[in-house]
Amino acid sequence: VNKSFAQGIFPSGLKNSRVYAKQKQGDKLELSNYRPISLLSTFSKVIEKVALTRLLEHLKWNGLLTDRQHGFISGRSTATALIDLIERTVDHLEAGDTVISLLLDFSKAFDCLDHDLIVKKLNALGIHGVEAKW
Repeated sequence: VNKSFAQGIFPSGLKNSRVYAKQKQGDKLELSNYRPISLLSTFSKVIEKVALTRLLEHLKWNGLLTDRQHGFISGRSTATALIDLIERTVDHLEAGDTVISLLLDFSKAFDCLDHDLIVKKLNALGIHGVEAKW
């Protein structure tokens, strides 16, 4: 694991996964009623968790995470995000403010991002070299 991080290379053998089609709902003959499920090796999951932990520690240590961040934060979830939204909405309504909420689903957002753009953003956050490359 440490060698992988030191060299900035994710082991190619861990990039493989088994993909299975899982039916969501509806007609079993309709292709759009299935979603792909990727099964990764346990070691791959562990190494990714270590990387995520290191990244989050860097972001926390350098004050780069907002207190409104709920995704990928231990003890936070979509439920805590919703509670936060409701509390803030009630506070503003009680203060006589106008409240407008815009709720967006970014669940597929990372599928569309350019990897070079991600690396540039990591660099802007102080993550350089092999850490950004990994």
